[in-house]
Amino acid sequence: MPLEFEVERQLLDTLIELLAGAEVLQDMNLIRRLDQVRSSIHDGKIRIAVVGEFGNGKSTLINSLVGAPLLPMGLSPATRALNRVTWGSAAVAHAVYGDGERLAMPTGALSALDEAQVGRLNHIDVETDIPWAQSAVFIDASTAPTGATPNGSGAQDALEEADCVLFVLNSDRLLSLSERRYISEKLNPAPVEQTVFVLNRIDGKTPTEIAAIVERAEHILGSSGFTSPLVPYSALHVLQAKIRNEPQRLAASDPAGLQDLVSHQWPRNRAVIRMASAARKICALSDELASRIDGLTAGSGERLRELDLQLQKAERIRTELEDEMDAACQRVHTGLESIRELLSIGLKGYALNLRERIPAELMRVSVDDARRFLPFYIQDALMKAVAENEEPTREAVLGLLSGLAGPAAAAASETLKQFKLEIEPPAIPLYVTRDRASLSQGSTFVRIAAGAVMFSEFYIGLLMLVTSILASEIGKQLEAGDRRVNMATSAQSLIHGSIDTMERSLDQQFGELRDAVLTNIRESFAPSLAENAVLRDQVQEMRMESEQGSEAALKQTERVRQHLDAARELIAGLESAPPAPGPVSIQAAVSQQPRSNNVEMNV
Repeated sequence: MPLEFEVERQLLDTLIELLAGAEVLQDMNLIRRLDQVRSSIHDGKIRIAVVGEFGNGKSTLINSLVGAPLLPMGLSPATRALNRVTWGSAAVAHAVYGDGERLAMPTGALSALDEAQVGRLNHIDVETDIPWAQSAVFIDASTAPTGATPNGSGAQDALEEADCVLFVLNSDRLLSLSERRYISEKLNPAPVEQTVFVLNRIDGKTPTEIAAIVERAEHILGSSGFTSPLVPYSALHVLQAKIRNEPQRLAASDPAGLQDLVSHQWPRNRAVIRMASAARKICALSDELASRIDGLTAGSGERLRELDLQLQKAERIRTELEDEMDAACQRVHTGLESIRELLSIGLKGYALNLRERIPAELMRVSVDDARRFLPFYIQDALMKAVAENEEPTREAVLGLLSGLAGPAAAAASETLKQFKLEIEPPAIPLYVTRDRASLSQGSTFVRIAAGAVMFSEFYIGLLMLVTSILASEIGKQLEAGDRRVNMATSAQSLIHGSIDTMERSLDQQFGELRDAVLTNIRESFAPSLAENAVLRDQVQEMRMESEQGSEAALKQTERVRQHLDAARELIAGLESAPPAPGPVSIQAAVSQQPRSNNVEMNV
């Protein structure tokens, strides 16, 4: 079997394996590019991309190579579109739209297309009947952003499709910054087999000026690590010389023989060029497929790690919220208990002082007045103590709650608005016994007896009367003393009972306050905790889905890797193939050595 057919079979087998892998990944862009390489192998044509900045003369260059003004030149909007020149039975153009619709028109009508019409096109197909075009396809694309149509065609697509590249430079403005950047970032890494820089518009320049321009361009390109040949050329003069049949002008306008390279050398060696170019593209696409596999695997792991970090963050937020809520509740509980204890101690101290003042207070008023007003005096005194402590207690509670932060602060503030110290001592009646009442009551009988005796024994009766009066007064004094002592004892019991009642009331009120504040604090944290719980559930669900997706991705990538390994085995088989004749060796191409520039030209 001839070497060309053996290599072609191996390349097609490799493409089939790579396509199978790309279809598993459903990578439509990779599938499209692999199909494009397969089509280029089948049709047997070399694809020559003519790229360069707008206005450098790409369309004129193609016209000069074809020998007829097929493509519009100058500032026509059609020159911004991606144009393809292929072989046909007659010179005719087809405007191809994004939906695949083709509109036939004379080549001369291309110049009449306006910006809006060109903007709707995918590309323009132009046919020519020159014989050597049967083995070549020209692709005209600008490196500027205007060289890309709305449907995505442009210089990058042309580089991916091309086997050879003619990069058109303008000798009047040599290698702009954008051109150098494009050469370094786009052209140099492209899997293109042959690259030639065409230094256009040398017309009107002397051989010395041309040599200086070529030397300067070679220096700039060499500093970028690019050693492709550089060809001086005048596309407009070559086109005019061909139309007018002026051989001398043609030779002067093409001193390096670009015409011979494109129309004879490349077509003659197209089998080698095509196979080498296809091998380069397949190697690049296999590396891209391997990168996609690695990226898919790494992406699955990265996604799981990202979700794990989100879970950890959600759990940390939940813990922080709960800790903040518990800390706020504990602070409120401890603080209110301390305030209640201080208030209770203050009221008990006030009651103790009141108990010590009661005996002295009883001596200042009559017994009946003391008996009537003493309970109210005790109650008013205790209520006054409560009133005096209400504002300091409120300020203490305010200070406690104002120290809270976050949701707890708003909840505590709302509770404090409703807080009021309400402790009212009970009204207990004061009962006083009369232990010494018999002495004053017995003096009445003595007085009656003294009156009877006075009729017979005046002095004795008088003495008895005086004695009875004295006994009555003494009895009254003793009885008043007993009543005051009893009232003091009863008052102390009343104060003690009132303090116990107030203590219970204090415990109840502060307990209700504490419960209200803690409830409001927990309710204030509830939305955040609920939102966090929903987030954690969502992340957990996404992680489970991601785990399932990762397992599917691993199985998918394993199938792709099997196809890739099979393709690489076929590529490795190409490396052992003997070198073919011609300017480029397939063996060098598949081993991904630096591209050959041994073009048979007189540069």
